[in-house]
Amino acid sequence: MINEKQIKRLLDIANTGCQQGHVFDARVIYSSFLELDPDFAPAAIGFAFSHIVTDEFDKAKTIINEVLAKNPEDSDAKVMLCLCYLLGNEADKAQEILRLVSEEKGTSAGNLASELLDFPL
Repeated sequence: MINEKQIKRLLDIANTGCQQGHVFDARVIYSSFLELDPDFAPAAIGFAFSHIVTDEFDKAKTIINEVLAKNPEDSDAKVMLCLCYLLGNEADKAQEILRLVSEEKGTSAGNLASELLDFPL
């Protein structure tokens, strides 16, 4: 069995793989974790990211919304949904999410969202 540090490292490798164009390999990692635990949000969010980098925004939104249905407070999922909207030319929806997250005063996600609202989208 792999430990928590190894899981994080594998997810980091998959995320980097997506950024470098190795989407198929990254999806193998995400899918493997999701087969073991379908509710493992970090793998689901990464899997959604793999669809964002290939411009499959509808698929990414579906995955992220499933994560948010189980945990509406998941900041990572909210940020990924925001990215999905931004890259999918839906800046108005991205700003809506940023406004909601910015209300989380004192959190890193809330602070980042507040700063991003100052930039024109």
